[in-house]
Amino acid sequence: TSYITCITLSDVFVVTGAADSTIRKWDMSTCECLFVYKGHTARIYRLISTGEFIFSTSSDKTAKAWLFDKSEVLDEDNDGDDHDDDELTGKMCIRSFKGHTLAVYPIIYIPAEDEVMEDSDDEDTIVINPLDMVITGSADNTAKSWSFDTGGCLKTFKGHKAAVMSMVTDSSGKTLYTGSADKTIRSWNIHRGECLKVMEGHEGPVMCLTV
Repeated sequence: TSYITCITLSDVFVVTGAADSTIRKWDMSTCECLFVYKGHTARIYRLISTGEFIFSTSSDKTAKAWLFDKSEVLDEDNDGDDHDDDELTGKMCIRSFKGHTLAVYPIIYIPAEDEVMEDSDDEDTIVINPLDMVITGSADNTAKSWSFDTGGCLKTFKGHKAAVMSMVTDSSGKTLYTGSADKTIRSWNIHRGECLKVMEGHEGPVMCLTV
C-alpha cells in the first residue's frame, strides 16, 4: 500500500490509483475494497472510468484499459470454477498502450460512435471514427492516439518542448488541446495529427484544461 495519486467516480463506486502501482475499486456505501487491479509496474498518474472500462496511465511508460466489472471474466468457461485473484487481474487488463518513452500523464477516451466534420480541399466531409480511440500525453513531450481495438498507435502529436501535462477535446471530437510544461497550449486536428495553433502566455506549466 502507498499514497493515493488519482481518483475517479462511477455510479456507486470509487476507483483509486496509487504510488504502489495498483488500482483499487471501492464500494462507496460500505467502504469495502472490491478489487485490486495489478499490472502496472510503477506509480499510477491518471484514471478514467466509463462504467464499462477503466483507463490508467503510469510512470512505467504505458497506459492500460481494464474491465470495470470482474463478473465479465468470472467463470467465463462455465465450468463452475472461478479464477484466483492473480489470474483474474490478468484477464481484467484487456489492452496495454505501449510506445511512449517516458511517464504517461493525461488520457482521453473517444468512443467510436462520435462523428467528426473534417475540412477537405473541396468541401466538408463527414468522417465517422471507425475505432474507439484513446489519446495519451507523456513526459516525452508528445501525445499519441491509439486504436482501442488493437492497442496500436495511430498518430503522434509532436511540437511541445516539455512534458504534456493536460489534454481535452472539443465537443465535436475534432480538435485536441494539449497543455505542457513548456508553458504553451497547442490545438491539433485529431485525425490528421496536425498542429493548428500555439497559445502562449502562461509563466508556468499548463496543468489543466477545459473547453
